[in-house]
Amino acid sequence: MQLNTLQDFQTAALGNVRPYPIETAIYADTVYRKAHCLHIWELQDSALQKTSDGQHGVWLYERARQ
Repeated sequence: MQLNTLQDFQTAALGNVRPYPIETAIYADTVYRKAHCLHIWELQDSALQKTSDGQHGVWLYERARQ
């Protein structure tokens, strides 16, 4: 496995904004992956708390929702 370049990350990030996303495999080490997953779970929890408190217009990343 080779290291990702900045171009790889830009392609993955910008490609996923389109209606038909570009499938780009990005691999990360275990520590980064765990930190990233924890961050996404915290975002989900925050959004759920806000909606359960009656707030409207709460945003959540589409990929996190899945």
